[in-house]
Amino acid sequence: MTECRVDIQKPVFERRYNMTFYWRASAFQKYGEYSPAKFRACVFSEVLENIEPDVCGENCLCGSITSYMSDILPTGIKDEDYERAIEIHSAIGQRSFGTGWDHTLADLPVILDQGIGGFIKRVEESKTKNHIARNNYLDALMITLQAFSGFIVRFADDARNKEFSKLADDLQNISVNPAGSFFQAVQLVWLIQLAFNSEGRHHMALGRLDQYLYPFYKSDIENGVINRDDAYKIIYALWEKIHESGDIVNICLGGITPTGSCGVNELSYMCLEATKELKSIHPNISARLNSNTPEKFHKACWDVIRTGIGFPALFSEDITINGLVKFVGVPLEAARDYCMVGCIETVIPGRQPAWSDSRLNIASSLVRAVAKTSEKIPETFDDFVDMFKFEISADLKKHADYISDKFASMPAEDYPDVFLSALVRGCIEKGMDVNAGGSEFPRFHGIGAVGLATVADSLAAIKHFVYDTGKLSFNKLRNVLDANFENNENLRLMLEKNAPKYGNSMCYVDKIAAMVVNLVSKECCDLRMKAGGRFFILMAANVSNIQLGAQTMATPDGRHAWEPLSDAASPSFGKDMHGPTAFLGSVAVPDYEYNIAGNVINMKFQPGDFKGEEGLNRLVTVSKVMVDQQIPELQFNFTGNEILEAARQDPEKYQNLIVRVSGFSDYFVRMSPEIQNDVIRRTAHTL
Repeated sequence: MTECRVDIQKPVFERRYNMTFYWRASAFQKYGEYSPAKFRACVFSEVLENIEPDVCGENCLCGSITSYMSDILPTGIKDEDYERAIEIHSAIGQRSFGTGWDHTLADLPVILDQGIGGFIKRVEESKTKNHIARNNYLDALMITLQAFSGFIVRFADDARNKEFSKLADDLQNISVNPAGSFFQAVQLVWLIQLAFNSEGRHHMALGRLDQYLYPFYKSDIENGVINRDDAYKIIYALWEKIHESGDIVNICLGGITPTGSCGVNELSYMCLEATKELKSIHPNISARLNSNTPEKFHKACWDVIRTGIGFPALFSEDITINGLVKFVGVPLEAARDYCMVGCIETVIPGRQPAWSDSRLNIASSLVRAVAKTSEKIPETFDDFVDMFKFEISADLKKHADYISDKFASMPAEDYPDVFLSALVRGCIEKGMDVNAGGSEFPRFHGIGAVGLATVADSLAAIKHFVYDTGKLSFNKLRNVLDANFENNENLRLMLEKNAPKYGNSMCYVDKIAAMVVNLVSKECCDLRMKAGGRFFILMAANVSNIQLGAQTMATPDGRHAWEPLSDAASPSFGKDMHGPTAFLGSVAVPDYEYNIAGNVINMKFQPGDFKGEEGLNRLVTVSKVMVDQQIPELQFNFTGNEILEAARQDPEKYQNLIVRVSGFSDYFVRMSPEIQNDVIRRTAHTL
């Protein structure tokens, strides 16, 4: 097997020119009179025709963003031509992440099973059953499928011209037929990903790769076509391609199968092995766990996590599966097949529109509730909670209406998503776009509730000091918060140090956190989108806790105005002081049954305390407690603050230092100082 390696020190995605924008802008002018669906299908086809094949060797994965990413413009194209093309491209308008463009994936298992030719045949059959108006849309689907098939044929022709006959045969086969080998399956998956990338999509997932590739691996192994080392080199080559793309490509490993059996297999371990060897921030690896997950898989996950790269994130899958069945009505087999896209977001792969999300600052709702005590002092803590609930409810409704209107402003008939629709289950048979109800399941939009621990700690402080002990009045509290604690440092320290804090296994505040989670999650679950789809709450912030904190006044937990809010569903950084057992005890208290869209809980460990087999065994207790206590997600940093501080002082020496940030990992020295501070101030636990 030929090893296809990239220089991980010089990622291609950082190159200056993306020629797909130039080609797309040229095609805009050529097909401007066509219907929106046919227009976008023809533009897609023309872009693929401009991508040069990059066949580099027998048994080597083909397709690279180097075909259209460059620091040098092609001969005859000037900078002003490129800039003009960018302007044209921007003016035409298309969906974005916020309106359901990327953060999704194709129906990869069915594509591998039926082949592109099978999808083309399904379009032909659908045309005989649908109304003429839908046949026009089906024509657009056909254009994209034929264009993609022709795209692969061009790679096959290039391979044959270079006398790589076996590779040429492999490519020729997958241009039409189902994948016939492990290599062909991986190659087809990657070329689909490359085609999506050529449309300007980001963070397209590859889903449960260890599940849908396993039948091909098993067959090739049993028939002596490849051995394990051959298969590993193919997986590693795919990992390198993903790294080269610079994209957050989520790959989900392990978990239960649709029929209820354990999905952990040899490819699950192979994918973890490739992640550990590459040591890149790409791809973004997730692992699903349940009570029957083999201990060997727990250990394999932790063995990668403790390298410090932050992968895989761990998910307790029963919560999500049960929620998909109970609140969305997804059949159990389909719910068991869920995966993550982007960072940690839940989708039914290849069976619903693209994911999107936004942020809701629940700490600002609390600040307004405190301010309104000037109009009427609440007699009891429950009365104040009702005031907070009113503000949250109003903010949530306003936010959902804004998002719903945003989607409604981009109707599917004007902004169709043709290539994705061709590869999503249901759209061909219905003759409908994925954004117009063509998919099997509805769209999910996640509203990331930011500041859970800030709010829980603030409510605990109010309950303790205003109601339980009477040490503080609302009038005094409002005044010191409005003044950002100026000349009241002792009072601020009292709020910060002497009130219960979430993350320390204190029932007093943990129950409050659970109440907040239930309040926002349950109410959001009842909301619907005007253009079709469901809203769900995520306890996830990405790095928005920094930005939203910079817009938020002082809070009753002792936090100064404009400082970062707490991160996602994690305790406020630095406030979880009683060790990892107490940490886990707190984050296990909220009931996340409504939070099927995803949650983020960051945890940090002292790296030197978990070496060797003994350290590995101690870490396995964490993931087993997570599953047992139904903690929805955990992700980890294993880099000590002394190294992080050294990296800030001498960034050149630590160019490859990786840390887990939120739902993703990044190179520490490339992060902004604000994000670096957010990572450093997390409590480092030991077991």
